[in-house]
Amino acid sequence: MTSGDATGSGSALEPVPASRRWSWTTLLLIASLALNLLVLGALAHRAMDWRRGGHDAMAGPAMRFLRELPAERRAVLEPQVEAVRAALRQGRQGLKDAHKKAQEFLIQEPFDRLAFEATLRQFMDGEGSGRGAAIGPIVNLVEAMTPAERLALSKRIRKFRFGGPPGP
Repeated sequence: MTSGDATGSGSALEPVPASRRWSWTTLLLIASLALNLLVLGALAHRAMDWRRGGHDAMAGPAMRFLRELPAERRAVLEPQVEAVRAALRQGRQGLKDAHKKAQEFLIQEPFDRLAFEATLRQFMDGEGSGRGAAIGPIVNLVEAMTPAERLALSKRIRKFRFGGPPGP
């Protein structure tokens, strides 16, 4: 028996310690997985927000403001809010119909330039008139608010739209 065999040094059967260094492909895989999870989380949040009604006809700061009002004020303003929603819904439906009509003319053979142009004009005009139909109900809603509520709504919209400090 040799001294090399007794101590185990110099034996070919010794385990070689594994390297703890990560390869760049492993790091890239982990970074890619993290990015994918981030994107999926953002998409899931967006989908859940839509299901909860986070994006109404009056999306943004105005609708959130109305949701934060006390229950008795919400009950008073609810008919006006519904009128605004109905007007905007009707305008959106008109736009959808004009959009479908424009798509039909787009694929029609032979191409009818005048009909397509008229449909596009109708669509563009409908975009403005669809929103314009809600002006009366919006004015009624704002008129039903107290001065303090109008001031708070104005501050909320300015902060949301312009990102700066709210106005007076």
